[in-house]
Amino acid sequence: MEIELSPHKIGGQTFYLQPSITPNSIVGKGSYGVVISATDTSSNKKVAIKRIKPYAGDEWEARHTLREIQLMRLLDVHPNIISLSNLWTRDDDSELYITMELMDSDLHQ
Repeated sequence: MEIELSPHKIGGQTFYLQPSITPNSIVGKGSYGVVISATDTSSNKKVAIKRIKPYAGDEWEARHTLREIQLMRLLDVHPNIISLSNLWTRDDDSELYITMELMDSDLHQ
């Protein structure tokens, strides 16, 4: 099933998002990806979207990415763990998008 994605420029970064997602701003950058805040207009909830690029550049990156997704799915029922909402990829550019709950802060704040 192919998902319709539209490009959005946020802080010099291009994110390819579903039509129901309205991007807000970048909330973090790291060695594994960039995270933005957004609003999912289908549910009217604030979400965080993490873009991992490349998501499988080598075996180590692929294992790290898979481990993160597996842990988020496994711990989804815990009230103190951010839950995974959605996943999609852009294989042409080796981009993985992970949609999750938006928190007010992170471990650095």
